[in-house]
Amino acid sequence: MVTQYNRLAYNSLDTAIRITADHNLMYFALPWEARDDNDQPSPLGTLLAMEPDVIVEMKWYGELPHWAIDLHAYLKENTHEERPSKFIVAMRWLLGETDGAKKKKKK
Repeated sequence: MVTQYNRLAYNSLDTAIRITADHNLMYFALPWEARDDNDQPSPLGTLLAMEPDVIVEMKWYGELPHWAIDLHAYLKENTHEERPSKFIVAMRWLLGETDGAKKKKKK
C-alpha cells in the first residue's frame, strides 16, 4: 500500500506546534511480486481510492499561542467528523472492508 498526497506544513521554531494540511490524497495497491535487491522500485499499482477533502492535523505540547487557540477552535467547529489515520484508512481500502474513513457497521 502506498499513500500519495500533497502536504502543506507549519512547524514552530521551538517545535512545540506542528500543523499539516494534506490534500490530493490517493491510496494505491502495490503489485505483489518478488524483488531482488538490485531491482528498481515497484511501479504504483491499482488506484484504490481518492479523498476529495483536506486532512488537517494539529499536534502540540505546552500552551498554545492565541492564534493557535483560535485556529484549533475554528477547526473543531468546522470539521465534519474525526477520522482514523491514513494508515488505517489505507488498510481498510486494501482489504475491501469499507469506504476507507468509515468502518462498516456490523449486522
